[in-house]
Amino acid sequence: MVGLFHQLDGKISLAFLTRFPTPRHARWLSEKRHAAWLHAAHYTRPNTRTPAQLFDHLHHAPAGLPDGPAADAAQATG
Repeated sequence: MVGLFHQLDGKISLAFLTRFPTPRHARWLSEKRHAAWLHAAHYTRPNTRTPAQLFDHLHHAPAGLPDGPAADAAQATG
């Protein structure tokens, strides 16, 4: 998630983390779903980084917490 949006504590970043709190949730996104979510969330910087560029960044990011009990526990405590 780091580097995905302009500000880590910005509205769009917080909205993303609320909607997709774990890597497992974020993997559900296709490029088309990601672009639709950005539009629905009123992403305001498409001239700086396009939805396709953001999706590419997300898709190539290192994996965070693994799936399974560890990811479930992180979500439950987060």
